[in-house]
Amino acid sequence: MVFNHELISKEPILTVQILTYNHEKYIRDCLEGIVMQQTNFEFVVYIREDFSTDKTRKVLLEFQKNYPHLFKLYLCNENLYSQGKSSGMSKDINSKYVALCEGDDYWIDPFKIQKQVDFLEKNKKYIAHFFNAEKLYEDGKKIKYHSDLSTGKVPESKIFLMGGGIYPTASFMYRNVTINTPEFMQKTKSGDRVLSLLLLEKGDFYFHSDVSSVYRIHSGGIYSSTRNEKGKMSEFNIQNINLLVNYNVYTNRKFSQEITKALSKEAREVIINSRWFDKSVWSLYKFIKPKDALRIIKYKIF
Repeated sequence: MVFNHELISKEPILTVQILTYNHEKYIRDCLEGIVMQQTNFEFVVYIREDFSTDKTRKVLLEFQKNYPHLFKLYLCNENLYSQGKSSGMSKDINSKYVALCEGDDYWIDPFKIQKQVDFLEKNKKYIAHFFNAEKLYEDGKKIKYHSDLSTGKVPESKIFLMGGGIYPTASFMYRNVTINTPEFMQKTKSGDRVLSLLLLEKGDFYFHSDVSSVYRIHSGGIYSSTRNEKGKMSEFNIQNINLLVNYNVYTNRKFSQEITKALSKEAREVIINSRWFDKSVWSLYKFIKPKDALRIIKYKIF
């Protein structure tokens, strides 16, 4: 790991955390969306560049040279994601709030982080805040990320059903509270889902329907490539099932009702993507609710 940065304010209010890999085509939009932010507080940007094979790093170094007070680069000398390793970047964050972005997404509202900090400062019961986003497909098609979620407190059932997908990563901000990650969560690849579950213990989530960022859907994206492979997607679903079962015990079944519905959804997806009489998924039927059982039957027969 190479740390490449200039002296940054010791007490920024906010840290923006970015992960990027082979985002040469997109990273400039991401960084320009950050540079254009207008705030009455100081913030810093931590970026982990995961040993890209394109010119992503070159663009990052260009921006860091122009804005040395703003960007701190974590330049990996090997690809950490493929090995399930952490960069240690999160341990360096000591700001009051944390905002997220990915190298292939970008912000379009110049007051995005100012609005979010203002909201969280005034509403202590909320642990996190996120805006709506615009999905941008490779063919230029655009649709809203959320079409059925209203401004206000996010129902816990939605968080469990959607997991990390409940929030567009680039729209998310949360309080930098002390979080102890249990061992069973450290084995899960879905970092967004783990983060949402850990934060849910600390407070409520607030959603605002205004669009503040763009979420790209492209063939090089991790989630897009996973969804296109049934085997990988089923592995992902099974990880989520194990995570939810353990989390239910960990929280003394505080969210048992919501978790039961989420388990049924995850098990349904694995069963639908399996062969009719695949014995390896029989144990998952115990999680299936009647509504999901009907969906499985319809899918398998019709």
